[in-house]
Order: sequence, then structure tokens, then C-alpha cells
Amino acid sequence: MSKSKKNKKSKDEVAQVEVPPVQKILNELTPEQERFIVRLASEGVDIMKITREVFNNNSLNGRTAEGKAVRAILLKNGIDDYR
Repeated sequence: MSKSKKNKKSKDEVAQVEVPPVQKILNELTPEQERFIVRLASEGVDIMKITREVFNNNSLNGRTAEGKAVRAILLKNGIDDYR
């Protein structure tokens, strides 16, 4: 088999590509949750507390996929100076 055929993926293989965890979480957030994230950040709440509040899980932090999703929402809304 030639190199070019080895590197090509069939349409079925391409369709089975997994969505990255952060993107999946972003896709599942409701507009209300996004507004809640922005509001909490505007009030000075740190990203760990926002993440734990939004996802109702005290084991989460800014390094988890959920925390990265919260950060992405903040950046999307022009908030990059949060704690």
C-alpha cells in the first residue's frame, strides 16, 4: 500500500472523530448558564468557584474540562482579567 493511501481516511473514519471534551461541554451549556458565568465573573467570583457553581460539583477547578469551558465563555465575552 502506498504512503498516500495509508494516510487517507475513509468517510466513515472521519465521521467518527470525537468532539474534544471542552467543546462538548461548550455545546451543552445553555444561554442562561453562559449569562450566569459572565455575571459571576463580573461580580469578581474566581473561576474555580464559578466552575463549581455552574456544574454543581465541588471537585472541579480551572484545570478541568469544565473549568476550561468556563474560561472559554469568559474570553468569548471579552472577560480576560478574572481571578
